[in-house]
Amino acid sequence: SDGSPARWNGATSAARPALQPLPLPIPLPARFMVIGWNRIAPGLLAEVDRLVPSGSTVSVVFDSDLVTAEEIVLPSLERLSVHVTRVPEPELEVVAALADQRCSAIAVLAHQGVAKKDADAITLAILMAVRRAAATSGGDGPFVLAELTDDKHLDPAMFAGAHKPVARSRLLGDAIALTAVTPEARRVLAALQEPQGP
Repeated sequence: SDGSPARWNGATSAARPALQPLPLPIPLPARFMVIGWNRIAPGLLAEVDRLVPSGSTVSVVFDSDLVTAEEIVLPSLERLSVHVTRVPEPELEVVAALADQRCSAIAVLAHQGVAKKDADAITLAILMAVRRAAATSGGDGPFVLAELTDDKHLDPAMFAGAHKPVARSRLLGDAIALTAVTPEARRVLAALQEPQGP
């Protein structure tokens, strides 16, 4: 060490200990809720299963007056365990479930087999129940996505508590799933919903 500046050469690099990579955080199992059931639900569950760590769970809650048990066909899942609840009043079940345990994201699916305005009215009622339950449990609450059948109901859905309402005419099941588990993707889905979006 003669006071001259250090120079990079092979001997210098060999003498230094190799830098150890920082350990990556292990993602914790996630807890989701799907309220309602329709044609996109199996694809939604399959896409969520592909993106979440093992041990993640999803609670599926649906109205027994609108969906029969035979309509519920679960896809083959590797990481995600599913608990299905068929009840006459899903709004009450949602409030109770969210009071018992927190979840990271909720997808409210539009019911098929009913008139569009009725499907959206049901969705809005469920959104208000979710908002009420999240307010009583404290904290930030889950990220809520709502599928609607008519664009004109997007603003009421935001008012009712949806963080991101999406119109069925432009909806992809994998977009909902990706948005639910990847916060960075929320901007992409928002751009796709713009009137002049791609």
